[in-house]
Amino acid sequence: ENGVSMIIRKICLVVEENPGCSQEQAAKLLSMDKSLLARNVHRAQSEGYLRREASPVDSRKCELYIIERGKKLNEKTRHSQNEWNKRVFAKLSTSERRQLEYLLERSCSFLK
Repeated sequence: ENGVSMIIRKICLVVEENPGCSQEQAAKLLSMDKSLLARNVHRAQSEGYLRREASPVDSRKCELYIIERGKKLNEKTRHSQNEWNKRVFAKLSTSERRQLEYLLERSCSFLK
């Protein structure tokens, strides 16, 4: 799982958090170009991380679902993120960490 791209990892996390989302919804959640997302969803599906199903409401759209291999990838991704955060933030005080989190959340809100 070490050779999996960050884009596929992000897609898998979003799909697990939003089961049944469309590719368009996933692209919006990730602030990603739809064609880039579509190529990577296809790759993630062919590598066994997610599955696409035709929407029962609109047959032109597909719904995305995480499958077992994708869940395991997400566990590893979250573990790696947690370890990285521990290393990066280890020397910050609680107050400094809160301030940094606030600034990051504020910065990210401008992207929406």
